[in-house]
Amino acid sequence: MWGDPQGLVITNAGPNSFILNFKSQEEARRAYEGGPWRIEGHMLSLQWWSSNLSIEEVNYNQLPIWVQIHGLPYDKINIKNAERIGAIVGRVISAEDPFVEGNMLRSFLRVRVEINVQAPLKTEFWFKRKDTDHSWAEFKYEKLCDYCYKCGRIGHDRRTCEEELARSLVNSEMPRYGPELSTPGLKSIENEARKAGIRRRKEEQNNWVEELWEARERSMQGREWLKRQAQKNRGESSLGDVRSSQASASAKSWDRSANPQEQMGERQVAIQEE
Repeated sequence: MWGDPQGLVITNAGPNSFILNFKSQEEARRAYEGGPWRIEGHMLSLQWWSSNLSIEEVNYNQLPIWVQIHGLPYDKINIKNAERIGAIVGRVISAEDPFVEGNMLRSFLRVRVEINVQAPLKTEFWFKRKDTDHSWAEFKYEKLCDYCYKCGRIGHDRRTCEEELARSLVNSEMPRYGPELSTPGLKSIENEARKAGIRRRKEEQNNWVEELWEARERSMQGREWLKRQAQKNRGESSLGDVRSSQASASAKSWDRSANPQEQMGERQVAIQEE
């Protein structure tokens, strides 16, 4: 799954919970940023274990995932709108610029966010445009699995769901959730640029790399963790803990106070032209 990283040590930390010890900081980063991952059809929640938390205090309810935004016209496809729209889904970690050196390499937007696995997944939203009153755009989640087609929550399927069937915001006669919400993972925009023979100017490339590192540090619950781990382990990284979404469901009660018919996707998004 992670390319058999050299020296990886996995220890049991409780029911369906594990600590991953990587010998390489780079391999730990790739495992974390390449998620979400799945084992036997169940999604894993990988979290950095901050030095000031006990293993019981690690939060598994936030899942980093790449989200695609489809259905936008050409003049709305830009990184600023990716950030704005991504905030509907969850906390924005980083947004991908679909343009490299003035060349459009994607026909949709892509943003990495942390989503709350206890809340129903967002599916669509509407926005104003010049030629019509409004249009619908839709979300797709990369590598998504183990979610309910009835209520849209991660961690169980419709056979065990007690909620009413959620209806599409566009057509109330159609179900809101289905297999089309999931899509395969993509390589980075930099990889697409290399395939097309396009290279960023050195200064822009350096800025892009710095942004990735900043996003990573923000998601690790404080930069102090990095410093302490580097001093303590001399480059050895611990990624803990790994838990399947099914285990989260059995270990913790799902938040049934949230309305499964929550219409967050109905709100209008202010997006700009470029």
